[in-house]
Amino acid sequence: MNHYAFMRLRCLLFLALAITASRGEAILSGQAAISAELAPVCTLSASPAVIATGASTTLTAMCNPAASSYTWSSSDISQNSASGKVSPTAPTLYTVVGHNAAGSSSPASAAVYVCNTPPQQNYPGLVLGATAGNDQIASSIANDAIDGGVGVDTVVYSCNRSSFIVTKDQNTGRWTVSSAAEGLDTLSNIERIRFGDETLALDLSGNAGQVYRLYQAAFNRRPDNDGLRYWIGRMDNGTTLYDVTAGFVYSTEFQALYGSNPGNAEFLTRLYNNVLHRAPDPGGYAWWQEQLDSGKHSKITALTGFSESPENQAAVLGSILNGIDWYNDGYTPTVEPDEPIVPTVGPGEFKKATPLGTLSAADIASALNAAGSIPASVAPRYAVTNYRLEYLTTDGNGREVLASALVSVPVKPAGALSPVLGYQHGTITRDADAPSNHAQASEPTVVMASQGYIVLAADYVGYGSSKGLPHPYLMAAPSAAVVTDLLVAAKYWRQTSGIRDNKQLFLAGYSEGGYTTMAASRALNAANNTHSKSLVAVVPGGGPYQVYVTLDEIVKQIRDRNPFIGALITPGFLKYLSSATRDWVRSEIMKQMLGSDTDVAFDPTFLDNFLADDVNAMERLSNVHDWKPTVSMKLFHGRDDQLVSYRSSVATLQAMQARGTPGNVASLTDCNAQPADHLGCVAPYWYFLLDQLTTLAKDL
Repeated sequence: MNHYAFMRLRCLLFLALAITASRGEAILSGQAAISAELAPVCTLSASPAVIATGASTTLTAMCNPAASSYTWSSSDISQNSASGKVSPTAPTLYTVVGHNAAGSSSPASAAVYVCNTPPQQNYPGLVLGATAGNDQIASSIANDAIDGGVGVDTVVYSCNRSSFIVTKDQNTGRWTVSSAAEGLDTLSNIERIRFGDETLALDLSGNAGQVYRLYQAAFNRRPDNDGLRYWIGRMDNGTTLYDVTAGFVYSTEFQALYGSNPGNAEFLTRLYNNVLHRAPDPGGYAWWQEQLDSGKHSKITALTGFSESPENQAAVLGSILNGIDWYNDGYTPTVEPDEPIVPTVGPGEFKKATPLGTLSAADIASALNAAGSIPASVAPRYAVTNYRLEYLTTDGNGREVLASALVSVPVKPAGALSPVLGYQHGTITRDADAPSNHAQASEPTVVMASQGYIVLAADYVGYGSSKGLPHPYLMAAPSAAVVTDLLVAAKYWRQTSGIRDNKQLFLAGYSEGGYTTMAASRALNAANNTHSKSLVAVVPGGGPYQVYVTLDEIVKQIRDRNPFIGALITPGFLKYLSSATRDWVRSEIMKQMLGSDTDVAFDPTFLDNFLADDVNAMERLSNVHDWKPTVSMKLFHGRDDQLVSYRSSVATLQAMQARGTPGNVASLTDCNAQPADHLGCVAPYWYFLLDQLTTLAKDL
């Protein structure tokens, strides 16, 4: 299915952004905008907006004109009530959608802050202004502008970290700390922020950043809380980086990883593998070996050199961009323990993550503004850091191959959680359009990350790092594997990079992306692992889940246009013709589906099985429709779709229902565009997807 002209993801979201969700308007392809006069305009208030732990607050929705019903993000409030009480244990953003009888709706949000005042603590040297030394400066309840001057300076807040939003202006380098309880503070020359429960270090190029990078370099892991606090404290009190590095080199953990007395060659090879996660480059390796052999450098200074190298600093930056945090001495966090970090060997094995840069929220907003106004519901909220992640998966023949993906991470306050969205792209015919080759501000992968999701977008086999290999088009097993293996590799990378998710997983995609989403969700449904348990909802749109139904429709179109050619395209009949004729027929169908302008090789196995009338092979190797999902499965399709038959989605829903899937688990929503064809339903699909995710996702 050739979507080159419109399946660029940025185009999809541009179309979706044309839907002004905040006023209940929907601009559909070939149809005038629905009048918004009847749509309610809603606001949501919390009284009080700041509560203590264990207390409650009242949320009240007000709509004009009045709404006839309401949908709340919180299960604590009756879904048809205009108000209700909630008792959050951490700062929470609540959302309500007001609906009127005409079907128009309007969302509104309000934040509730929780201030967990810690036990009384004495802060030695607490001052209200800065001196030339290492100062601790108390914040007031007003909007403060605090300049620490020289030294290692700390601003002290009484409430716990969860009550504050901490952001950095990438242009000025200034940090801001805001909360409903203590206003908005602007910080300059401040190295530490001490909250009631934890401390946040801002000196990414100073002591804190050096210690964090040293942990990653020496031990190939993120720092433990007590060790991080201890070594940063030592450096703040005058210990040199050399002495800290020496302490690491002489530790039992380091010697277990590098050997008790490795030779220079072995030591260097392990440095490249553990610190830079790659094989040595000949020039750099030769230089360092000469330095070690001649005594110009020691193992201690070599480790420091690798740790502070531009390559390692760039690799670690995404993990510390929002600061480096640790729990204060004596504070015991009431959080779930982290899952064990278990490296995978073979399919799902993490190989490398290459930073692709950070795009500010302003960059993303500017790109979206090129398509028109931005609805409030999708206006960028966060900057986004992008990575090309490489991992192992399997191709259409079951062989291990190196694959790549774009991973887009929202730049949130340190320690903040995010849901994970696995986004599967539609059919693309140029490798340059693969997600990891196109990490631009206008990419919906990036835009969705700016909403608060960690977004994983597989390039697929045949693109990116696996360019040149046949793309296993509409083949169920490799289509599922390229996604599920990415989930495994990306989780390991997040765990070792300090990027936290909230254990919510969503899968979505349109057209081939819908097919791949369905294949991956079926594989997860059959598994019993952390990813299947985290899966919350699946939203596939316009996909050829029952492949031969889609191919039947395409063959019918070819017959209508050219009866002579159509007469040859009869499954089962072609086997009696010459191989040259069969190849020509296959080529004509592939052109109909994909066009001729492609630099990607497509594996035609699915088509060969169709032309051979091998229904069993198609059922076994390609179809992904006949199974019983156990999590929310929200299908979306247009009745006028001539490229991917609407009958494919109908057959999928019927097959799932026949297996006992309840109606509240699997459903099919019709696209209401006019005409409801493949291209015309792209924008409504994105509107539908955003609506589904907004009602379920937490920690955005």
